[in-house]
Formats: sequence, structure tokens, C-alpha cells
Amino acid sequence: MTGLSTLGPLLAGISMIVLAGRQFIKAWQVWRKAAARRVWPTTTGTIIDSQIVHNAPFDDPDYSHAYTPRITFQHTVNGITYTNPEFTDRAPNLESKVRALVERYPVGKPVKVYYAPRDPRYAFLAEAIRPPITGTILVGIVELIAGAVLVIVIAAQAL
Repeated sequence: MTGLSTLGPLLAGISMIVLAGRQFIKAWQVWRKAAARRVWPTTTGTIIDSQIVHNAPFDDPDYSHAYTPRITFQHTVNGITYTNPEFTDRAPNLESKVRALVERYPVGKPVKVYYAPRDPRYAFLAEAIRPPITGTILVGIVELIAGAVLVIVIAAQAL
């Protein structure tokens, strides 16, 4: 291969390695944030809304089975009551998984709430402090391996 014909694949391999590094940094940041929340003070809150939201953007048939949970809770700290939406920003999922989550948090259920000591408006349910980073790490590993293989193959052909 000529030097110019190897440049594109080499840059693609290096880009994949850089993207893998970005995935690992993202996973580390999410994990670190979740670890900090584990030491936040707790209080008891109450579920005030729990429902399944059907997400079908633009009437796209590919998304006809996309659902997200909408679970809202209230908690009180120092006599002030706060209302928090929880799980409203999760990626769309299958109805069965969302239904199981909504059934775990029925309206009126008392729940353990972790809240920010300096600003109790920021609060999370216990489930929210277990970050879903496995997928992020797996994507990073795939990108790292693919990028490294591409760089090694190009380098070997250049010799």
C-alpha cells in the first residue's frame, strides 16, 4: 500500500482508539458521580406518580414499542417538601421492562431518597445510584480493539 492509501484507515484506527478513551472517561465520570451519591444523607419519600409513557416519535413504526417510565416522588428535608421526577430521562425500552419498574414504584409507596446535602432539591432513589456503565465500557472495549487492530494491520502492511 502506498503512504497515501494507508492514511485514511490509519486515521480511522486512531480515531477509534480516541473514541474508546472517551467512552472510558465517560464511564469513569458516571461511576464517580454515583459513588459520591452513595454517601449523601437519606430520608423517606413517597411516590406520587408512576406511569408508563409511550414514545413514538414522528409516528415512526420502528419506535412503536418504545416506552419510558415516569416516576415522580416527594421528600421533605428540614420542613421543606421537594418534588422530583425520577427515571424520566432514561432511554426508551421495551414495555415489559418499563412496566416492571413502574410496578416496583406504585403511587403511595414509601421510598429511600438520597439527597444532596447542600441542595436537597437534587435527590435520587436508591436504584438511580447504580450507574448503567456496562454498555459504555463494552462499547469502549470494542472501539479500542477495532482501532488497535486497524492500526496494527496498517502498520504491518507499511513495513
